[in-house]
Amino acid sequence: MKNNVHLKIKLSLFFLLSISFSGISQSSFEIEKMEKLTEIPFGFNAIFTPKAEKIVYSNQENVGLAVFDIKTKQVKNLNSDAGAGFEPSISSDGSTIFYKSYQFDENGKRFSSIIAQNIKSSVKTSIIENQRELSSVFASQQNAAFLVNSEVKIYNSKQKKVKSCTETLAFTDSNMDLVLCVAGKTKIVNPLGKQNYIWVSLSPDKTKILFNQGGKGAYIADLNGNILTKLGKINAAKWSYDGKWIVGMNDTDDGQEYVSSSIVIASVNGKEVKNLELKNQKIALFPALSSDNSQLVFNNEKGEIFILSFKR
Repeated sequence: MKNNVHLKIKLSLFFLLSISFSGISQSSFEIEKMEKLTEIPFGFNAIFTPKAEKIVYSNQENVGLAVFDIKTKQVKNLNSDAGAGFEPSISSDGSTIFYKSYQFDENGKRFSSIIAQNIKSSVKTSIIENQRELSSVFASQQNAAFLVNSEVKIYNSKQKKVKSCTETLAFTDSNMDLVLCVAGKTKIVNPLGKQNYIWVSLSPDKTKILFNQGGKGAYIADLNGNILTKLGKINAAKWSYDGKWIVGMNDTDDGQEYVSSSIVIASVNGKEVKNLELKNQKIALFPALSSDNSQLVFNNEKGEIFILSFKR
């Protein structure tokens, strides 16, 4: 009987220690190796597909999209659309990339469209065309969500139809206000008052809003606009897939070019903040985590793309 009790105690302690060490390993983000993707000649704003099998990236001007297969080391150009590289979003099954492109008319006015492109076949489907006021597009499962003329819309990929918003979504509108749609109702939620809100995104569980206010840094707020966490200077901030971490960059420039930039990973409550130490890389830009937090992709100012692998 005593042996059984001792065995249970040992197993319980082992289990607790395993959880503890697992948590330490995940939160430390200790770099195991850094690999330069030499197959990509020039790339910016890279993101992983959901299963981290591929990397989608653009160029410095956000013109066009290309995809790099991590296993085969093959590069495939998807399109050459202007604006496609600015905050594209990938469906949860990794099959489709949604992006906003733009074009100019004969009078120099800019008009925007939203495109869904199959990554495997490269076939493009136009969701909405030639709009003057159109936000970035965000993937919601296999569908696409966007803000057009102050109305939040959902593109149903199965029905091939654009419908009104029926879920929780967050955007920046043309006036740089933070716009939130909850249960089909759209409202402006400006947590810091009338400011310019950029890099706005909703947490994976759709309960929190991440945003950056120019000059004041990154914040997390609830759906009522109450500030939950002040993260400090983290530009181009993104949620991790599990919603527990924020990754972005702490960059400085001289008005024209980047002078320095480090990668910052912070816990959602702001209690853990880590600046990644990179060898021979003074400038690390636009980082993004893989779905299991085991890898991170970024580019430097020269358009060289790197993958960091973390110790597990």
